[in-house]
Amino acid sequence: MAAKFDREWWEMTWLEQEKALWQAFGPSRPHGSPDGYVTSFDFKRTLLPGACAYTFPPNEGDADVGREKRPAWLYASHGLAQWLSAEDMRAARDRGVKTAGSGFELGLLLDEEAPWAPGLLERLVLYAHRVKTISSGDRFPFWFERIEGGAVRYSMGDGSGEVNPAPADLTRALVFWRYLSPFGTFTTSTGTFEIRMATTITGPEWELAKKTSSCHLLLLLNWAGVGQRSIPGRQCVTQRAGWEDSWSEIRTIPFEMTKARLRALWGASKESPTK
Repeated sequence: MAAKFDREWWEMTWLEQEKALWQAFGPSRPHGSPDGYVTSFDFKRTLLPGACAYTFPPNEGDADVGREKRPAWLYASHGLAQWLSAEDMRAARDRGVKTAGSGFELGLLLDEEAPWAPGLLERLVLYAHRVKTISSGDRFPFWFERIEGGAVRYSMGDGSGEVNPAPADLTRALVFWRYLSPFGTFTTSTGTFEIRMATTITGPEWELAKKTSSCHLLLLLNWAGVGQRSIPGRQCVTQRAGWEDSWSEIRTIPFEMTKARLRALWGASKESPTK
């Protein structure tokens, strides 16, 4: 690590970030637990102090306190966007880094409560912290092995494209992008960070993204009403009536314009500083 761990400073700034997230999304409530609890990650694996997942149930929203109205379950990590000490942060500022830690946390949006989601976030955080960062637009091999009866089981690939054992649905990858919500970016005393959402996509959808970009695909998913939700067993958008007409328009949009259209979905006027 770049600097010695300063527990007192770390706890103060950690709670500051947690307060910002809970104010926007409501208190965390993991499966089978009361409000105010989190799902802790294994420090021996992540090497991130206090790393955990928050479980935010659907919320009616509250404009008075700046809370998001959201019909889906939101799962978000906490730990990647955290400096270990003020010294660590100052050294990053000297290098021109303005973000909080990595500049992002990872998230999942689901229609139903998903006890398996925190485990997936832990694996993604482990990868992002110890193997390779996860940038907006990245696509990562992923598939469901089982989705029946709520007993979801999944696998993450190594990039070879091989899927084994046989998948339970058409899901073949995750695509990552900033949460398309006014509550997708946060700024605290330690810098700015965004919620970088992981969205499940099918094999044919993945191929469309390869031929154009992740931005183009996200616009198609938004057209189909999928948005950034991960939906086990979801029908591929290429099986929906009218998709070809929509795609024929979307695929011709210049790349920079696709980013502008995505920003417009959350009312942003400029690119997220964590791009």
